[in-house]
Amino acid sequence: MLNGCRQKPDFRAAFAAAKHIIVIAGAGLLAASGIPTFRDGGGIWRSLDATSLATLEALKDNPSLVWQFYHYRRRKALEAQPNVARKILAKPAIRAWTRRDGSFPGLP
Repeated sequence: MLNGCRQKPDFRAAFAAAKHIIVIAGAGLLAASGIPTFRDGGGIWRSLDATSLATLEALKDNPSLVWQFYHYRRRKALEAQPNVARKILAKPAIRAWTRRDGSFPGLP
C-alpha cells in the first residue's frame, strides 16, 4: 500500500484514499493520557497479575478484589484526558461517523 511513499504528501494522499486503516498501538498511548499500564511498577496493583484478575475464577475466588481492580481502572479512565496521539487517531473516525450538522447517526 504505502510502498514507495517517501514524502509526507505521498503518505497523506495514500492515507486519504485508504478505505480501511488499522492502527496498532502499545500501552504507551494510554500511559500518555494518565492511565497506568498493567506492567507499571507503581500503585497497589504492582504485586498482582492483572491478567489473572480478569478471569471468572478470580471473580469467584475473590470478588471484592476483582471489583476493586475494575473500579480503579474505571476511575483512572474517567480521570484521563486524551493526549495528542489519541486525538489525531480519532479525527478520521469522528469525521466518518458524524453528519454534516455534527450529529451522530442513530442518536437524537
